[in-house]
Amino acid sequence: EPALSCYKMEREWCDEYEACTHVGMAFTTSASSAKATPAGTPTTTTKTISINDLCNQDVLTNKRQHSICLEECSKRSCCFEDEPALSCYEEDKEWCRQYQACTLVGMVFTTSTPVV
Repeated sequence: EPALSCYKMEREWCDEYEACTHVGMAFTTSASSAKATPAGTPTTTTKTISINDLCNQDVLTNKRQHSICLEECSKRSCCFEDEPALSCYEEDKEWCRQYQACTLVGMVFTTSTPVV
């Protein structure tokens, strides 16, 4: 129920659960609230912004866009870990490569083998 949604007050905390969109949940917003609802449920607005939308060529000239991109990329920081022993890239290459656009802000995949 929109009246019970805490999204407006706890947006950052709620956004940590964005991965739930991969299993059929979507954040929805109305003029006064937002909540996650099962896929297929009528919604006012669905929040779907891809990493490629956030991290595009604009990050090279737009400081705000650069900052937003970096923040989003930090959600998968283990993919870009400097120390190969701490990197998750080898364990889940497909998941990490979804954030390939983060290379536009200087992030580099760390692996014990060359990234192709």
